[in-house]
Amino acid sequence: MLCSEPDPILQYNSGVQPERTHPASVGLFNGEALTLWRLRRDTTRISCFVAEWPGAFWLAVECAGGELLSSETLPSADAALARSEEARSAWLRQGWVEE
Repeated sequence: MLCSEPDPILQYNSGVQPERTHPASVGLFNGEALTLWRLRRDTTRISCFVAEWPGAFWLAVECAGGELLSSETLPSADAALARSEEARSAWLRQGWVEE
């Protein structure tokens, strides 16, 4: 899989929409995105991160160069962490390894 291909595991979910277009400046992550995991296969590297928004959490997978592969908005930190683990496990089954 190349970084220009869409992520088959996480797909965009518009079920929960954040109120603003930037992370909350307070809360769990103080307005910063938190990297949850990094994987690699051959020379390609991907990472999953979460950012807190007012009333929601944004989960995304991107290539090392910053290309966004997938994006999903979830209602809680627990839901974002559970979905991240599902995605990580699926990537590992496809031959990616922990970085």
